[in-house]
Amino acid sequence: MNLNASNPLKRYPLAFFFILAYGIAWIPLAFGLVTGKYFLIGISFFSPAIAAIIMTAANEGKTGIRELISKLFLWRANFKWYLIALLAPIALELLAILTHTLFGDTTPSLHFIDWIQMLPSQFPGLVLLLLFLVLLSSGEELGWRGYAMPRLQARYGSVWASLILGLLWGLWHLPTFWIPGSSQYGVPVPGYILATIGFTFVYTCIYNGTKGSVLLACLYHAASNLTLTYGNAIFPKIISNLYLSLLPLAILVIVVITLSGSSGFAGKQPLPDKDTA
Repeated sequence: MNLNASNPLKRYPLAFFFILAYGIAWIPLAFGLVTGKYFLIGISFFSPAIAAIIMTAANEGKTGIRELISKLFLWRANFKWYLIALLAPIALELLAILTHTLFGDTTPSLHFIDWIQMLPSQFPGLVLLLLFLVLLSSGEELGWRGYAMPRLQARYGSVWASLILGLLWGLWHLPTFWIPGSSQYGVPVPGYILATIGFTFVYTCIYNGTKGSVLLACLYHAASNLTLTYGNAIFPKIISNLYLSLLPLAILVIVVITLSGSSGFAGKQPLPDKDTA
């Protein structure tokens, strides 16, 4: 008798992972939206990691958990991936500024020369903030890239896995579009979903190129959030007019895929434990 066939957690690990990731995040957010009290919102940031650990413990035990967590410490990788993780967000911001200059409005909140003069004094604080954001990003990346991506790739291949995960990752943020003060508040939902899909293609290249490093995915996530926040403080139109920023993102995706070569995208990649469901 095949015990796996009667165990829904083993038959549908991805489905249960996403149900848990959404549920653990959305319940506190729903509570906040109804009551106006968001003291449980911190749980939401780590819901993908929590879901990944629960599903891994249920299906693979302690050994599986150790292997999953070890991806957070996988730092040996070609130096170009560190450069991509750190510099790609800056390149995207500069391309977005250029695009908005040509087709929209990039009226800055302070003069460019003032920003340049401020940067050296702010640099140490930005480095510390980046390290904090790396830690915070692990709450998402251990789930999205550490657990979901390899299983989606094993079943659908890199391209479809990126499309699926990008869509589901974007929808996971849905309640935050109605929370004042959140980074998604006031942002057009369709444009945001298209952006998360585009970003996911970059994440896939980084994950595959580093042979499964969640650490590098966290670094890219942190650098993207930091650059986006810092850039938005100076050029707020880049976020409010999100659709114009999709063209620079598409260019970035093409460049990163080209730089990654054959390691970035491939066909189906079976998991060592054959768990492709």
